[in-house]
Amino acid sequence: MTMADGRYAIGAMALARSLAAVSDVPLLVLHTDPYTPRLLRHLSNVSTLKVEPINNPHNHGQSRFAGTFTKLRVFELLDYDRITFVDADCVMLKGIDDLFEREGFWAAPDWGTELHIAFNSGVFSFFHRKG
Repeated sequence: MTMADGRYAIGAMALARSLAAVSDVPLLVLHTDPYTPRLLRHLSNVSTLKVEPINNPHNHGQSRFAGTFTKLRVFELLDYDRITFVDADCVMLKGIDDLFEREGFWAAPDWGTELHIAFNSGVFSFFHRKG
């Protein structure tokens, strides 16, 4: 799963293509604008889902962080057993299928901080326990 609006939809294209090269796991792209689905409709491994934005009260004066909190909508998607979120400015160099076999919450470390304090919200994976 990824979040892509505006110029990040181009990144989602690259992410989708790189993912298709290493895995058969489809990519669900969350978006808040009407343009993202049109830009990605030619990719067979991509589906899109419109979500309501969540404003970021802590964007540190940088517009690129304005929609960061919207990615939290992934925790509302209860129809999935496991969700692996990858920022749209990433590419897959090797398969990530092993993340779908794990229990619990997994995330990339935020370099420069202690892992027990912070993680990088650009890559995380979690398991929904149903019932």
